[in-house]
Amino acid sequence: LPSTKLTLDVLPMLAQNCPQLMELSLFVDTDVEYTETATPYTFKNMAYINFGVSPVHDKQTGTKLLAQVLPEGCQLTTNLSCNLENEARLAAKERKSREARREEWDQISKWIPVLFDFHHEVSARTRSAA
Repeated sequence: LPSTKLTLDVLPMLAQNCPQLMELSLFVDTDVEYTETATPYTFKNMAYINFGVSPVHDKQTGTKLLAQVLPEGCQLTTNLSCNLENEARLAAKERKSREARREEWDQISKWIPVLFDFHHEVSARTRSAA
């Protein structure tokens, strides 16, 4: 499968310059360095973000970054980059690799709401302790 030099690090820049984007499809790599500094930039209206069969190297860091820039309720998808007929023509090994990548993105999409819930719980505790 193809690789890319475009990483998830592009998302804070896109959120800063295009905060009103509602849908986005990118082929990215999750191999990014996580910084403890939270980004102040988030997409305000993002409803869908599609990473297709982008390579997943670091699910934990990718999930943390996505939870910072995506709004709650944004649906992370892994739609096909080609139609089902073309996908069926791919070699079995490539189809299997694509499916494995989709499964990894599916796991990330399930972890993001958990991070949102955790953030809300911490915020509530902080407010009640003050």
